[in-house]
Amino acid sequence: MPKLKIYLYYVFLIAFLAISWGVFKVTNLNFVFNFLDTYYIIQYSDISILLIFPTLLIALLYWLFSKTSVELVKSLVRIHTLTTIVGIVLLITITSFLDFISPLGTTSNFPLFDESENTSITLIILCLLIITSQLLFFLNIILSLASFFFRKNREKR
Repeated sequence: MPKLKIYLYYVFLIAFLAISWGVFKVTNLNFVFNFLDTYYIIQYSDISILLIFPTLLIALLYWLFSKTSVELVKSLVRIHTLTTIVGIVLLITITSFLDFISPLGTTSNFPLFDESENTSITLIILCLLIITSQLLFFLNIILSLASFFFRKNREKR
């Protein structure tokens, strides 16, 4: 049985984001939040697009590294892949459910008044988890390239 490559997980994640983009485009849902006394309104379809392109770039980078002789650190690849996929799926799921149901269980007309502090903290933690995961990816690339060139330089001697 062939082993599923890491970059294929990202293809599935991109498919999930594309489907969520389509659903959000049809339903025309907006994410409303307050930051420093300014209200910001972002469509969920725009959030999905902002998540699709970096995920596509990461999948492309994993694919390129699979075609070269540079080996990435497997544990960092697993951690990065797991935290990215779980974080993005949870972020899309939690933020989309905020528009459908208020904390009282009724349909919300004013999401700014319904938002609780726990929800904001959860979303901030998820965003920080996703950002930290991407930093692990770049750290993995730097470590792997340094190791590759160090070994290559040592072999020349």
